[in-house]
Amino acid sequence: MISSNGECSNVIEGGCEVRPFNLDEVLRTPVKVDEMHHVLFAIESFDEIYEAMHTLEARIAGGSRLDE
Repeated sequence: MISSNGECSNVIEGGCEVRPFNLDEVLRTPVKVDEMHHVLFAIESFDEIYEAMHTLEARIAGGSRLDE
């Protein structure tokens, strides 16, 4: 999620890489809240987010690590 005007400008000006959404890659990507993001992930639909949420729920319920 692009969370600020600065982040929007950063994307438009090519200041970060935009990759297709991949749950495992998202979970492995460090986030620093005090810096502009260097990588963002684009979703194709809300269904993609819902599916990822259900995948994560199943991992948590099964006792798996989140990044497996």
